[in-house]
Amino acid sequence: AYLDATDDASGYTLPGKAAHLLKGDLFWQVTDKLLTVLSGKYSSKVYRNRDNSKEVDGYAIFDLRAEYELGRVAVFAEIDNLANSTWHYADGLLGPPRTWLAGLRYRW
Repeated sequence: AYLDATDDASGYTLPGKAAHLLKGDLFWQVTDKLLTVLSGKYSSKVYRNRDNSKEVDGYAIFDLRAEYELGRVAVFAEIDNLANSTWHYADGLLGPPRTWLAGLRYRW
């Protein structure tokens, strides 16, 4: 998506608003019971203040998920920030490093 987040009065870009943001998911049904998902997110740089003197670099991160169905129960595992990229939220705080998650899901 493209966002023209320019303040008409000042001509500066609004803080915390990326001009470019792209998200996508690639699903692969390996078997009837096994699903994998590769997700990605790209954000261009953002400014942290109104006069655009402080900025946060853009980033691209990818996540991977696998899920195996066992009837009403599914076992899943996720890896967020697959490449362990260093990135920051729009307010400048450091985003999380590579994170692993596993669990069970039950369908009623």
